[in-house]
Amino acid sequence: MKFVADHDGQSVEYVLKDGINVIGRDEECDIAIDNTQISRNHVSVMVGPEGAVIQDLNSRNGTFVNGLKVTNTAQIKHGDVVSLGKYLMKCIADTPAQPEEQPTAPLTVELPEAAADTLPFKGKYAKMMGGGSSESLPAKFDPSRYQIEVHGQRIIVTDPSTSQAIELYRGTPDAAILDKLLADRRRRERRNILLGVGGGIAALVVIIALAVSVLNPKPKTPAVKFEAKAYYSFLNQSVEAFNKNMADPEVNALLDKAEKVPGRSNSVTYHVQLKNIFRLKREALDDALLDNPKKGGNWTEMLKVIETFGEMPDTGDISITRQFIEETKTTAEDEQESWEHVDNAQVLVLKFDESKAITELRKIDPRSIYTKEAQKMIDDLMVAFVNKQLKTVDLALNGIENVDVKGWSIRQIDERTRVVRDLLNKKMFRNTQDRGNLEAFLERCDAYRRTKQQIAQAIADANALWQQNKIQDAYPLVQPLENNPDPDVRAQVAPIVNAYKEYIAQLEKDEKLKEARGKVIDAYNQGHGEEALAIIEKAKEGDGLAVNEWLILQDKIATVIRYYDEAQEAMKEQDILTAKKKYENVIASEPSEANFYRQAAAKFSTMFDQMPVAEKVKMYVDRGRKMVTEKNYEEALDCATKADFLEKESGKAPGKPIRILVNNEGDRRRKAAITVHDAGANDPAQIKKAIEMLQEIIDKHIYADDAEGMGNSIYNGCTSLIQAWQQELSGAEP
Repeated sequence: MKFVADHDGQSVEYVLKDGINVIGRDEECDIAIDNTQISRNHVSVMVGPEGAVIQDLNSRNGTFVNGLKVTNTAQIKHGDVVSLGKYLMKCIADTPAQPEEQPTAPLTVELPEAAADTLPFKGKYAKMMGGGSSESLPAKFDPSRYQIEVHGQRIIVTDPSTSQAIELYRGTPDAAILDKLLADRRRRERRNILLGVGGGIAALVVIIALAVSVLNPKPKTPAVKFEAKAYYSFLNQSVEAFNKNMADPEVNALLDKAEKVPGRSNSVTYHVQLKNIFRLKREALDDALLDNPKKGGNWTEMLKVIETFGEMPDTGDISITRQFIEETKTTAEDEQESWEHVDNAQVLVLKFDESKAITELRKIDPRSIYTKEAQKMIDDLMVAFVNKQLKTVDLALNGIENVDVKGWSIRQIDERTRVVRDLLNKKMFRNTQDRGNLEAFLERCDAYRRTKQQIAQAIADANALWQQNKIQDAYPLVQPLENNPDPDVRAQVAPIVNAYKEYIAQLEKDEKLKEARGKVIDAYNQGHGEEALAIIEKAKEGDGLAVNEWLILQDKIATVIRYYDEAQEAMKEQDILTAKKKYENVIASEPSEANFYRQAAAKFSTMFDQMPVAEKVKMYVDRGRKMVTEKNYEEALDCATKADFLEKESGKAPGKPIRILVNNEGDRRRKAAITVHDAGANDPAQIKKAIEMLQEIIDKHIYADDAEGMGNSIYNGCTSLIQAWQQELSGAEP
């Protein structure tokens, strides 16, 4: 449903939304019309499933429907003319009640039925004409038969029964108009008599024309395209203006521009919601609110308005507004939660539960607008809470700094200090002066307690230190009480004294262990290994000494001495290579450079490294040959490899003869295995023996990895023969 009005010769449409529509001159109205005939809040129109109802809002110039004044409410329908003062609007419905009516017809006012010469009609008529009025009307005039059509300054008066009309202009005296109406009526009557049947034919033509107009209605005026980008731009600008704390008129002016964007349908009302959010947010952030948190904020109302936005378009054109709405929603939710904490705290205060009220207030986000006042409430509540707690033990915060604790019993001190300590442990406490007075009170109580309970306190402190394994600090506190005449005191002190004696005894044992260990290390480092081992054997028999530690040290020393003795034995046999290896074991086992055995090993290694290459090569070659003789082929090959390594720069291969000896031995054994195999004539026992002979060649490494490939051929030959003979053996056995 909508209203259509003529304004300066142009047609203006006002679209009505479902629900209540307030019409007036105020910019806050749902439909704002800038006309002096219209009050700031002139009329409201309720649009619902059953139709529309109009209600005058005590306007200055009144509201009329089809010429009748609306005193309370009135039903309006398609085709009705609504007059706000002199401002005329025609009601147009999407589904008109009378299909034969044309929505584009000019504004028409149906004059009310009345007596022929009643002044009410005259007053209405004169007001509609806008001119002067006469003192009388013709006695035989029946105004209910006529219609008035207003077209700017031009007025058309029509007789519906004959469709005859006359044209008038504003300012014409109504007496002259009525005379002209009567003269026109008399002419029509004479014409009707003359025309007779022609009038009926003319009426039939009119009916046919109306039917044709209904079947072929005039095309509707095409809707104006909604300029969304311009609309969203005004919304973004209003948000930026609000964030810059610009005045309300400047912000609202941008929203008014958004409302007037061409093509904006009544469903696009973001500007209305924004205006409400701006208003609510300014109220919430008002300084007066911070001084009176009991007032609360309209956070619930703000969230309801935000919910009316629904799903905003996913376009960058409205990104600033969308971000503002999201941030405002988050702020409203947070502040609503903070307000709930304030409200809960106020309820708890009424229940005289200051402690829980303080806890509730401490939950408020420090960034909230309620933080400042909440802190004030905390301070006030804390004083009340402290005094309530102190009252239980006959104390008060005011004057506690002058309370004399002397003469109180220990039980009284315990009760009062327990309450005060509990108060000091409350994290909500903020008054530093009161806190200092309470702490000073505790100090006086503690001093008096020490005077009254010096012995008991000393024993308690000593026991606490003892539990912390600090017996050396606990014993001095109770030492003066060892010979106290009170048997109960001596009984309490005795466990601490005994623990201290055990501590001293353990220190003495540790000192003996340290001393014995020092003697062992000194003897060992000086080369007296046997003496060091003897000291260890004796120390292990001592009461309470660390046996495991002695065993570890004993094993280390014994190992180093054994390597050293073996190196010495090799030197006697002129087996210098074995000696070097043993000395290397000494160095690996003993990291201390101050040790005699390591120094001897290091000295020999230095001497060995300084020997001429040829001399060391000869030693390796001689030892290699010896190892071949002793059938230690792997060691022999190792000597050959080391000899070759020493001569790698000269290109010589002094270890080659050793490898040849090893290869010859391996080849000899391989041939012997073949002989055993061939002589066996498929005897499984002989085949197994031959395989074992070949496997021994591989296991004892009786072949050399030499460049000539002979050793490799021995290894490969043995491997191939083993595989072949194993297959042969599997075929020979059932």
